[in-house]
Amino acid sequence: MPEKLELWLPFSLAVITQPFAANDNDSYAASGLKGHTGIDFGAPYGTVIPNCAEGAFVYSILDANDPVLMAYRAVFTIIETVAGCYEISYGHCSQMSSLVGATPDVGEELALIGNTGEVFSNGVEITEAQKDAGSKAGAHLHFQVREIKKVPVNSDIALSGYKNWIQDANGMYQKDGFFYAIPNYDNGYNGCVDPTPFFNGFLAVTHDTTIANLTEQVSLYTQVVGIMKKLLAFISIK
Repeated sequence: MPEKLELWLPFSLAVITQPFAANDNDSYAASGLKGHTGIDFGAPYGTVIPNCAEGAFVYSILDANDPVLMAYRAVFTIIETVAGCYEISYGHCSQMSSLVGATPDVGEELALIGNTGEVFSNGVEITEAQKDAGSKAGAHLHFQVREIKKVPVNSDIALSGYKNWIQDANGMYQKDGFFYAIPNYDNGYNGCVDPTPFFNGFLAVTHDTTIANLTEQVSLYTQVVGIMKKLLAFISIK
């Protein structure tokens, strides 16, 4: 289990087209929100969306087979760390390659960039007719982080203590005798928090290379230390 949540950037050109809490306008207010609930990353339609967090568990795939392109397709994961528990979702996907129950490595493909659900281009919503005609306008990744809390299914608080809970196709999501509550659902962002402080600056797609390089460096250091010890031992004998 990771010590804390640490996010890897999804793309080499990670252009943020809409930050967390942005666009505090009538459309968000109408939904009872203060603003944008995640970060939007701009990338071409069909770009691979990698898993960006160690310890991810895919608990839900939303609208994977829905032919209606106005249906919001998304991959939802849960990450448990020593410091806390989180839900991370990847939205507006065109296709999903991951499966419910998967435990993807950092950098592993989850889905492809799309424009499903409600998306805009230059402030104008892309309609269902335009999408059905092949429009790829408004394609991006909606990346969202929510702080959640594990609650035993047989506890009193599981029955009445929280207003909102993590859901899947069967209702309140349950795993290993626990539900997952959203304690701060009324924070104005449906319990979501700014993902920015969790990013470590590295790319998810280069995670394996980074680990391999570090492993090689440690191995080389160990070899050098061993040689130095032998050399010092030889000198002391002389």
